[in-house]
Amino acid sequence: MNTPLRLAHGLPILGRVHALLTGVDVSAAGRTVEFANQIEPARMLAGTRAGTDRIRRWHPSADERCMAS
Repeated sequence: MNTPLRLAHGLPILGRVHALLTGVDVSAAGRTVEFANQIEPARMLAGTRAGTDRIRRWHPSADERCMAS
């Protein structure tokens, strides 16, 4: 999300994800993780590629497809 247009599209999606996750039951281990979504800098590119490849495989909606572009 490195442009204003991508931010405008991506932030509402992020908000929906957060809203959907609000009611999820999380294990004790999941509640005590210090950095649950932290990616080591050396793995950033590989992790981003893996995530976008995964999105593309699940037959994404137009919004999701745009996010994975």
